[in-house]
Amino acid sequence: MAKLNGFDPTKVAPLPDRSPLPAGSHGVTIKDSYTKPNSKGSGSLLVLAYLVTKGEYAGREVRSWLNIDHPSETAMRLARSELSAICNALCLRSLHDTEVLHGRQLTITVRVKKRADTGELLNEVCGYAPAEAASADATKGDDAPPWSKV
Repeated sequence: MAKLNGFDPTKVAPLPDRSPLPAGSHGVTIKDSYTKPNSKGSGSLLVLAYLVTKGEYAGREVRSWLNIDHPSETAMRLARSELSAICNALCLRSLHDTEVLHGRQLTITVRVKKRADTGELLNEVCGYAPAEAASADATKGDDAPPWSKV
């Protein structure tokens, strides 16, 4: 038995649901951004945190990791392309500091992916669109062809 010295669970917020969001489009606000070393210490990642603001998953968080500094030119090219897609979705023509992204709304598309090392399911952001895209998709019927939902 463990003594908890008067722990009061009413004074601590419960752990939020951390299961992956279902694949699809979600309206989000960019909540935060920061850089950190990659796992091998050979470069840096730009981490973007998104807060879901619409639908039944409102309040949940999703993150993306962009290899902005990496020994692989391909990894950096993909990261720059992804950052360009974010800027295009937000109608930004230049970006000198990621703090400019904070508080901006857009629509992200996520897929569910299994980690190779642990088998854990996680979300991967795979698309970006202007904020109104999430509500526009909701108005299209399921019988609409997939290319009309882009």
